[in-house]
Amino acid sequence: MYHFDWIKRHAERTPDKLALVDPHSGLELTYAQFDRRASRLASFFVDKLALQPGDRVSILAGNSADYYVVLMACAKAGVILNTLNWRLAV
Repeated sequence: MYHFDWIKRHAERTPDKLALVDPHSGLELTYAQFDRRASRLASFFVDKLALQPGDRVSILAGNSADYYVVLMACAKAGVILNTLNWRLAV
């Protein structure tokens, strides 16, 4: 499977440039930090959870920088992200 890892590309070219700002927590991530977090989580998905390409990961979360880390980690691992709407009553 081919996918283009644009976060890694930006991390290689402009590692210290700001990539994400989470207005709720105040967290700021550079492209290098963003890539490192997403790569670590992708490794966890594959190595510890034994997820295979095409498997699904669900997330129930509000808008945050962590959501985008999970999104990119899923892309790196080749798994499908299933987002659940946190605003809907359960």
